[in-house]
Amino acid sequence: VRGSSDPLPPQAASSRRPKADLSSALSARLSPSFGRRQFDPGLAAPRRFPERVRRPAHPADERRRVRRPAHPADPLPPQAAGDARRPSGRHLSALLLAALTAALTGGPPAAAQPPASAADPGATPPRLASLQVTGAGDPTPAFRPDVFHYAVRCEEPQTLKVSAAAEGDAQVALRRASAAIAPTPAPTAGTLSPAPAAGTPSSTLAAAAPSPTLEETRVELPADGDLVVDAIAPGAGAGAATGARTAYTVHCVPPDFPEVEVVHKAPGRAPGLLLISPWYSSPDGGHPVSHIAMLDDNGVPRFQRRIEPGGNNFRWHERARRYSYAETRPNGAGDVVLLDERLEEVGRVGTVGGLAPAMMHEFLITEEGNYLFVVNEPAVRDLSRYPAAGDDLPAPTAVQETRDAVIQEVAPDGREVFRWNSWEHLKLSDCLWRAFPGEYAKLNSLDVVEGGLLASFRACSVVLRIERPSGRVAWQLGGSDPSEPDPYDSRRPTFDRPWYRPAGDPRGGFCAQHTALQPAPGRVLLFDNGQCLDGYRPSSRAVEYRLRPGGEAEFVRHHEPGRLAAYAGAVTVLPNGNWLISWGGGPGDLTLSEVDASGRELLALRLFKGLNQASTYRTWRHVGPEPPLRP
Repeated sequence: VRGSSDPLPPQAASSRRPKADLSSALSARLSPSFGRRQFDPGLAAPRRFPERVRRPAHPADERRRVRRPAHPADPLPPQAAGDARRPSGRHLSALLLAALTAALTGGPPAAAQPPASAADPGATPPRLASLQVTGAGDPTPAFRPDVFHYAVRCEEPQTLKVSAAAEGDAQVALRRASAAIAPTPAPTAGTLSPAPAAGTPSSTLAAAAPSPTLEETRVELPADGDLVVDAIAPGAGAGAATGARTAYTVHCVPPDFPEVEVVHKAPGRAPGLLLISPWYSSPDGGHPVSHIAMLDDNGVPRFQRRIEPGGNNFRWHERARRYSYAETRPNGAGDVVLLDERLEEVGRVGTVGGLAPAMMHEFLITEEGNYLFVVNEPAVRDLSRYPAAGDDLPAPTAVQETRDAVIQEVAPDGREVFRWNSWEHLKLSDCLWRAFPGEYAKLNSLDVVEGGLLASFRACSVVLRIERPSGRVAWQLGGSDPSEPDPYDSRRPTFDRPWYRPAGDPRGGFCAQHTALQPAPGRVLLFDNGQCLDGYRPSSRAVEYRLRPGGEAEFVRHHEPGRLAAYAGAVTVLPNGNWLISWGGGPGDLTLSEVDASGRELLALRLFKGLNQASTYRTWRHVGPEPPLRP
């Protein structure tokens, strides 16, 4: 992993939020809970407002100056018990000023601070002054006291030497994750004992006693293990609460994980870790090497796992509180694997009723808890009236083996709730793409919208709005007029449905797209690969349209920096309105980028292995608990 140092630490970058509404900001500052300093895990530190220090008129008044604790669970100091107060009148002007400042500047300050000590809310959190890890590659990013996660390349096993010193009078202690910690003698100074046999949860940590410094302490780790160096507040001891201890984590990254280069980074990024499924060509020419991973904006893999034979579309499902990824066999189909919040496998789901296995392109969990799959279902169709998709391809026949695109919705108990087949709804003359006739539709994304689904058909350059449960197509974006007969086969049906055509688009329209979604009513956002029937465009892009009465899909904006995705690719909308773009596979120089509404790139990462550019189908951002430490 390599990349430049970050002008903002990860915690600071992830804490940026959209500008608050003034009235909501004021109400939040003046709510009954204001007097309680609450800890927000999305912020690097609780916000504190300056106060004028006054000498009490009488010693008995001192108790009125005691603040509420840093967290609701913390006991009040004895002298303040039973006397917690809401802010007095003399504070209101300061509170109003702070609320106005937060509303106008976009939220809390971005200073990276770990949580303050629960025992002393006003204490400065302990920090490391230096951290050196040798015995493997250089840690990245370069050490800074306000950056708390680093990566090193490790072999199996890897012996590292760790040196560290804390700021001021704080102490340091070394911990490492263990698959299980059994009762063992305390580690001797300068060493950290290896993990013993299984027995207790993976969150347990083996720890060496605190000391003023660490001097080349030896630690043996597996190729994907983690170690933690704690800066501990003076007098807190090894069992210090989180607030009196600041953790610096070093993640060992195995040699088969792609290199990560931070090409560009700027303020304004959305919070959260990047969920990504990179793959690259195997050195021996076999199945591609595939991982699922969580990256921070410094390119540090906070979590990674190799998936064999392959895994794709690693993502989070908020309603179900589950991660998932598609297990991909050589044909791109397989089970969908469900993981819990600790990233442990809890089940596998798939199609029912004799359908072919689900394709990796899409898997959704609906509000009802049902599973949505996309399927390439084998079929024999009469395609004899259609031409070959290329000069080097045979002409279709009357008994042509092909694959219909099928959407299947399955309840958790295994019942089929909904099924939809492309054969009955597409104009095949729109679908004479390079995959024809073997795969004439190529359904590659679904988006759940009010009352139905938005479905993208890459091989037809068409997006359909499908109603559930009727299966009726409400409207069509792209392609040719569905009400006109198919020019090759007049036996095919015509379709009486609204048809939207791109208007005002500098590229004339989209073709061979991925990931069509509806960011707002009446709008469609998609990743336009640009692989048209009349030839490839020089670059791919993310593009947004506004659907207008009368059949126009008005061009709104696009982001086209000159990168070509020959396959795959995606775009998602982040909570702050930014676009997160995966650049798929091809000759481009980036794997993913995040851009704001003006088109300014706020983050650009490149993943590669040797001379091979790593590909990724989709990337997501997720704000959630830290991935568990690895043994």
